[in-house]
Amino acid sequence: MITVVAPGAPTSPVAAAPAATDTVVTLDGHGNGHGYGLSQWGAYGYAVDHGWSAAQILDHYYGGTVAGTVPV
Repeated sequence: MITVVAPGAPTSPVAAAPAATDTVVTLDGHGNGHGYGLSQWGAYGYAVDHGWSAAQILDHYYGGTVAGTVPV
């Protein structure tokens, strides 16, 4: 947990005022992660529900790429 204290802010607990009843909060998200690349749940579904191999799943998510090694 990270605690941040803004200059001039009270350093002791204070009661928060209740939010107005007509307050609207909009959250825009897509779940865990950054939304790019291989989806673990998607890969699992392709394997279990559709019988795809690892090569088929990797080609689906990373089509047009080639697996290889890089000299160190």
